Amino acid sequence: MCKKRFPADWSAAEVLKQYLKNHRRHAVRNGRMQSRAEWKREQDKLNNSSRELRNVDHSGSDHPDEDIA
Repeated sequence: MCKKRFPADWSAAEVLKQYLKNHRRHAVRNGRMQSRAEWKREQDKLNNSSRELRNVDHSGSDHPDEDIA
């Protein structure tokens, strides 16, 4: 490979992307890795549970008079 024939080394990047895609696909098929759909579902559940409203004016206590001291 030479820079003149392959500017910005695009061919090596494409080979690497194909290798990683095949590696992930094989790992998902053999159960060593979650599929993207499963991973996304878990992330959505975590994000939805952490969206509760919090009072930013007080430092964690439920009673505002305790924070004034």
